[in-house]
Order: sequence, then C-alpha cells, then structure tokens
Amino acid sequence: MALTTLLPIGVLQGIASASEGYWYARSPEFIHQPIIHTLVWLRMVGDIIFGLGALALAGFMAKLALGQRKFNANNIAMDE
Repeated sequence: MALTTLLPIGVLQGIASASEGYWYARSPEFIHQPIIHTLVWLRMVGDIIFGLGALALAGFMAKLALGQRKFNANNIAMDE
C-alpha cells in the first residue's frame, strides 16, 4: 500500500511543490491528474488484503471471546 500509492504520490507532490509551489501540489488540478487517480486505484489492492486480514483476526478473537469449543463423545462422557 505504501509503496504503490503513498510513496509515488508523495514524490510527485514533492516535485510539484518544489517546482510550482505548495499551493499547486495540494490543488485540485494536481490531485485530479490521471496518474494520481491510477495510483489511488492501485491502493485498493493493499486495502482489500489488509481488510481481509483484519476480518480474519476479528473472527478469531470473537471465537476466543465467546469460548466456542467443539464437543465430541469423549468430552461429554468425561464431563458426566
């Protein structure tokens, strides 16, 4: 995510800020360039992977918190 979006956009903004000024690097004219839109869409891949990992971790923690355990015939016989 950082390598596909944040670093390239930051470098482009840094170059634009040094050559044109900070106001241009933060302006809609710069932000709405086609290359910036492409880099923002590339970020989605990393965001989806991160989100799936967060959901998996949340599901694992919910299972632990709820104390779900599987019972089989041996566990039931030993508890009685």
